Amino acid sequence: MAEGDRLVTVREEEMSSLGSGFSFHRIAYFLRPSVTSVDGPVFAPPLDSANQDSTTSVDDSVPIKAIFSGWRCPRKEWIKWVDRMRSMHLSTWKQAGIDDAITNSTFQIHRSDELILGVAEKWCSGTNTFVFPWGEATITLEDMIFLGSFSVLGNSVLSRAGDVELEVTTKKLREARLYFSRTTARKASPSRWIEKFMECGSEIEHEAFLAYWVSQFVFPYERDTISKAALPIAASLARGTKLALAPAVLADIYRNLSALKGSLVASKKCGTGQGQKEVIEVKVTAPFQLVQAWVWERFPTLRPMPNSTGFGEPRLARWNGIKKVGTKKVLSAVDGAEEEFIWRPYMRAANNCLPHMVYKEEDYWVLIKSGSGDEFEGLVRCLRPSELVSPEVDCIEQYLPHRVAMQFGMDQDLPGHVMRENGSSEIAWSNYTRKIEDGILYIPARLFESDATTRYLKWWHKLEFARSVRRKVDSDGKSRSRGFRIDEGLLKVKSEDDDLPPPGFPPKLPTVEAGISGSKTKETYG
Repeated sequence: MAEGDRLVTVREEEMSSLGSGFSFHRIAYFLRPSVTSVDGPVFAPPLDSANQDSTTSVDDSVPIKAIFSGWRCPRKEWIKWVDRMRSMHLSTWKQAGIDDAITNSTFQIHRSDELILGVAEKWCSGTNTFVFPWGEATITLEDMIFLGSFSVLGNSVLSRAGDVELEVTTKKLREARLYFSRTTARKASPSRWIEKFMECGSEIEHEAFLAYWVSQFVFPYERDTISKAALPIAASLARGTKLALAPAVLADIYRNLSALKGSLVASKKCGTGQGQKEVIEVKVTAPFQLVQAWVWERFPTLRPMPNSTGFGEPRLARWNGIKKVGTKKVLSAVDGAEEEFIWRPYMRAANNCLPHMVYKEEDYWVLIKSGSGDEFEGLVRCLRPSELVSPEVDCIEQYLPHRVAMQFGMDQDLPGHVMRENGSSEIAWSNYTRKIEDGILYIPARLFESDATTRYLKWWHKLEFARSVRRKVDSDGKSRSRGFRIDEGLLKVKSEDDDLPPPGFPPKLPTVEAGISGSKTKETYG
């Protein structure tokens, strides 16, 4: 890739495993932008005074009513319709990359409000990450691939190709939707939509089926009606057109996590401390079953026993039908999860295509360029910072995977600052799909457990100390968040500013098809 778009930088650093307390030197691999001094453009997470004490119950201290309208339970009629359509259109679904995602819509994921609200306490809208005492983690595009079975590649969900046949089909769907507005129901409710189109012999039954799926399970903004925005998306998918659903769904999840966190903050400010507190209501319109599954995948103490799944089954099947589990003391569990947090849960399973296709038993380098293959191009989308856009009005969210590099098997150093485009959805999409220049990409071993630099750990612990002081000051009522300042000198960490690859890097590389194996030693570059 071009110098400005290189994904990985290589340095020999003093490293430490989280929670171990031991340090060692080795060649390390970092996602860019990675900096080696806080004097550089480090993007630090803000101090988060909203995080409550980990011993406090969410139910006892947060007067908030979260309405998870985007969390849909499959109707029996829907499951029947899925089976019918699969028998006729599976090849089209595979071409569009939605076959497993549609299967996911038939799963029953029982919600744990305590779990979601507890983890949302840790959300930081400034970085779109969860801020834990021991580091950052977040829901990434890779999670959208495995848990949602959504594609990171394809056309934008906002694109309108201008194809005459596509426009005709979309118009027929709009006319069908308009029909319901003239009935006593006044809207195209999901139940009536199924009654009208399932096994009716309509020429647009498949498109109507996909309109239901998109409206109810992908972009579930409107609970009691088939949304107008879902119609052109459904028409495109019915033709086998691949759409990049993963970044759009993730953008919605980020926005809703920020709204939920904002409501949690507001609920604390409006509490009187005596008698009945005001209840703040927040509507969550994103498919938060993916958020809960993300927590279950990564926090062993908070999850139920997963289902055993067969080869080729979607990852979400692990959590299908499992009853809601009581999850008290969520904050205490996540705060103390430094050593047990599972950074790369999907790499442990042999029946997932991406680890099988990309991640091998040993690390290697590949030559990456446009047309290298969907699996490598998709990995590039997962690894580089970008901006995500969804069909929701003005929903453009920043994606910063370099802040959570250990989730991709890369090492963690101080995260560099990434400027916002602050433009239109077209600019955001252009940023997300920018061309892959010829270059090389490091692929870590499938089961490799990465580390952080000692510099990063010192920096993070000082930030966490400042956050804990902030929370203590606020809880004592001696000062409000606006009046608290950190001495910037507290965050200074001396280190070398060398961000260059070792001598002789890069080595002569083979093509993507061949790959190259190597160990984590200097001989890798020989």
